[in-house]
Amino acid sequence: MKIQFDSLELVGILVNKGMDKNQAEAIASALSDIEIHNLYSEKEVSNMIDQNTNKIFDFYERRFEKLEENQKQAIQEMKQYNRRSLEEIKKERRSTTRWLIATVITVGISIAGLIIHT
Repeated sequence: MKIQFDSLELVGILVNKGMDKNQAEAIASALSDIEIHNLYSEKEVSNMIDQNTNKIFDFYERRFEKLEENQKQAIQEMKQYNRRSLEEIKKERRSTTRWLIATVITVGISIAGLIIHT
């Protein structure tokens, strides 16, 4: 890409700053022949920004999907744990109830035996 400028205006500026007209024309001519590399048009910059923005959004979208997947898995694990805990509580309650009934029966029979023998 070449530098785009008004060569006559540049010559006029250089002459007004004290440069010889021939030198100013030579500089303007040399500058008009220079190729500039690594400059991008507004459209190219816009495309690069769009591409990189899309890459960033894609990256974070994948991260959020992974987080959502992990969250769902954690919720499922908590539900299973809660179900197991509830079942364990029910078993313990049944066991405690049976023990209590057996204890009451044993004490009752012991008291009945004492009453009968006395």
